[in-house]
Amino acid sequence: MKLGEKVRDLRRKANLTLEELAQATGSSKGYIWELENKDTNPSLDKLKKIANALHVNVTELISDEEPEDLTSNALFREIDAMSEKDREMIKKIISAIRS
Repeated sequence: MKLGEKVRDLRRKANLTLEELAQATGSSKGYIWELENKDTNPSLDKLKKIANALHVNVTELISDEEPEDLTSNALFREIDAMSEKDREMIKKIISAIRS
């Protein structure tokens, strides 16, 4: 899948308009449209801003492989950002559910 197609798919999954993604990345609406519809090569800085706004990492945007389950990736990032105490609580909750 091409970069522009990935950006469009991720933007739509995030329920963002072209304008909202443009504002979140410091871009114009026209730039985001061109990125999604033409063979545009954004700078690394712009890729980082787009990835951040879409809650993915840059590798997911530029990889030729199909993206993994984005919901799972987002969940893992949330867990990683938690304190050790909160991560332990999550482990206990998962253990209780699996029992």
